Amino acid sequence: RRVSPSVPSKSKMARQVFTSVGFYHTAAGGESPVLRASGCSARIAAMKPTPTDPNCAYCAEGAPLDAFGIKICELPASKLYLFKEQSHRGRVIVASKFHVSEMVDLSDEDRRAFLDDVAHVARALHAAFHPKKVNYGAYGDTGCHLHFHLVPKYEGGFEYGGVFEMNPKRTFLDPAEYDELISKIKSAL
Repeated sequence: RRVSPSVPSKSKMARQVFTSVGFYHTAAGGESPVLRASGCSARIAAMKPTPTDPNCAYCAEGAPLDAFGIKICELPASKLYLFKEQSHRGRVIVASKFHVSEMVDLSDEDRRAFLDDVAHVARALHAAFHPKKVNYGAYGDTGCHLHFHLVPKYEGGFEYGGVFEMNPKRTFLDPAEYDELISKIKSAL
């Protein structure tokens, strides 16, 4: 449990204050080397974090991620992946650099930075592909790593006017076509 330093503690136990260096410090001055699951300073956010869950596709990358995505780039607070299933041209995933399950697990600063990345990518998708609307999905019931699916929707196109299917398994591209999409997205970022 993370307790804000501005909220007075009503218990006799030393209150834990979450610091920007990733350790919990008690009010009595002790330090517990608990690796942080969320929250950090801007300086630390810019660094590539160490994966915290080797079973998580977004932390481990490699084969687990290759099954559904292609890494495009890293942004200040997230990693950007092209979703291999392209029924919605330009569909991507924006995944937090931190292995957290919920938005509320991030500090205010990190949450703002993550949402700024999401908005930046959405603007790039609009510039690159001109969809009528970008849909956003953040579920993670079984994969507990904060990420958003950004799904461009095109008027009259597949699933327009409805909820997008998580993986319709109908449109896969050849490597050159994936490279072309990635290039368009990168040039619009």
